[in-house]
Amino acid sequence: MPFMTLSHETNAPYKVHLDTVNRDLHPHLHPEQFCLARHQRYVWTAADSRSVIVVNKGVLAVDVIIRGLPRQILDFLMPGDIAPATVAASPRHLSIRAITDATLTRVGGQAANGMPVPPLEQDVRAELHLVMLGHLDTDARVATFLLDHAARNGVFEPHQLLPLPMSRDDIADYLAINRDTLSRIFMKLEKLNIIERVNRHAVRILDFEFLTRSTPIPTLHGRRDNASERDRAAPSQAPPRIGEIGVPGLMPST
Repeated sequence: MPFMTLSHETNAPYKVHLDTVNRDLHPHLHPEQFCLARHQRYVWTAADSRSVIVVNKGVLAVDVIIRGLPRQILDFLMPGDIAPATVAASPRHLSIRAITDATLTRVGGQAANGMPVPPLEQDVRAELHLVMLGHLDTDARVATFLLDHAARNGVFEPHQLLPLPMSRDDIADYLAINRDTLSRIFMKLEKLNIIERVNRHAVRILDFEFLTRSTPIPTLHGRRDNASERDRAAPSQAPPRIGEIGVPGLMPST
């Protein structure tokens, strides 16, 4: 049956290759770990909608590419994230692209019911991304991105090194702003001693309070202390599994 392919981009940086290959062994029967090289894409077909893709290593972008429109990045996936189901639902427009060398695990069929649901912070991040694009100015978008990305990398103190493996084009497409505008904002933050640019792919945040005041959105960084308090107060509980989640108004099948 047709299956998703790995494609390596060469001359067309945003072109998604939809070639398919046949496999003798049905790919959904067993978990399968695979690797993506930098710039390689993972493209779904409709038959793969029941698969769950978990990121084990590396950083990837969820790209939306529609002819005649600028590229939009929906999310940056990092270890522990699960590829959104919308990628499988719209295989001609959405794909996952490796920003760095990456390792992923694909689980399909009934085995996917035993996989964890996407982390809550991943769902919250997707919702806040929509709010950010719809209501925040460019400066607030950059501040929100830096705070959330710092939290995802465990950077909570000033002067800690914050890796930015994604390109400036990637960040601009995630924030839906012009790359030149993004560069001007980074330069302004650097002149104000809010950030320090170490190199093309790393910065240091010098003033977290300034960035926090620059965005009205409760970022992952701002929720860190509250989440820690809830974790201490609530008993430990295993994350729900996809197969255990019910739909409101429906009885579980027996």
